[in-house]
Amino acid sequence: MPRARFDAFISHSGKNTAQAETIEAGLGAKRVWLDRSEIRLGALLGRELLANIRASRGLVLVWSKHAAQSPWVQSEWIAAANLGKPIVPVRLDKTPLPQSLGNTLWRQGGGASLEGFVDELARTIRGGLSLGPSISPSMRLPNPRLEAEVTRLALAQRTMFDDFYGGSPLGFGDYSVTVHHTPGHCPGGVCLRIERSAGDGPRHLFVGDTLFAGSIGRTDLPGGDYQVLLQSITGVLFPLGDDAVVHPGHGPDTTIGRERQTNPFVLEYVRSR
Repeated sequence: MPRARFDAFISHSGKNTAQAETIEAGLGAKRVWLDRSEIRLGALLGRELLANIRASRGLVLVWSKHAAQSPWVQSEWIAAANLGKPIVPVRLDKTPLPQSLGNTLWRQGGGASLEGFVDELARTIRGGLSLGPSISPSMRLPNPRLEAEVTRLALAQRTMFDDFYGGSPLGFGDYSVTVHHTPGHCPGGVCLRIERSAGDGPRHLFVGDTLFAGSIGRTDLPGGDYQVLLQSITGVLFPLGDDAVVHPGHGPDTTIGRERQTNPFVLEYVRSR
């Protein structure tokens, strides 16, 4: 495995840049990667962010009400999780962490001294981050038997929609619904295509956590698979047409055409094939 260029990638909302810079100063500016862009657009920047997360030993997540509303922050911590990077959240207020990060070690409550906290954070980052239930966002369970049962139930999802995969659309009124099997985030993952039965008007894709604007779903949960998810996106969703409107489970809507042209995860996957 190549040596990481950075001790940490600092993920933050633009409204929390000052706090992120305090963390940067404590960890050492040359040892971390911090993006100060107020506006983050375009495939090139997305590829740069992904490359720098990959080049970091871990991700420091500066968490606040603003970060919770930022699709870019969500994209960054999901990318870190998919790449197997430890995630260390630093809470600036009492905004709840995403559920899957709720068991992490670092839980700074609102009102605590950030400067005093950074010293301990620096010792932890430089002491070596390792995947595990105290720091990693991984949902793997410490009890092997319980983990095996959870994985078995996740894999059982593959049979839940067998009657609909590749079958006839379900009609309601002037509209039809087609179920598409899109595993990767979870084995039984599906996306729903809704369109007018007459064929006029746009196609709408309700994709859950399969595809986001500029990002993709997590794959580090039981039954998740990074390569399978990207195969679902490029092999199942993309053929539905560039004009199809994508409604993700989180964040803003997008289109298939936009994600085909700018999504950094997709572009990296296509280049590697």
